[in-house]
Amino acid sequence: VRDGWGRLVPPGDPAALAAGLGELLVLPRKEREQMGRAGREWVLEGFSTDGQAARLAALFDAPHRVDGSGDGFGS
Repeated sequence: VRDGWGRLVPPGDPAALAAGLGELLVLPRKEREQMGRAGREWVLEGFSTDGQAARLAALFDAPHRVDGSGDGFGS
């Protein structure tokens, strides 16, 4: 979650989750709508077919390790 898109809380921390939700509940409607629009825009841009194809192409264009380490699948 990036700043302005929502609230990020540590996993497994119900108190932090409750606090984050409480913060969202008291935000003015306009701010919540802006947050929603920003998140939606990120998803539309970042997860479009063109965006995914560009990231995949970048992986193939990236230099590869030739030292023999890893399993051949990115690790």
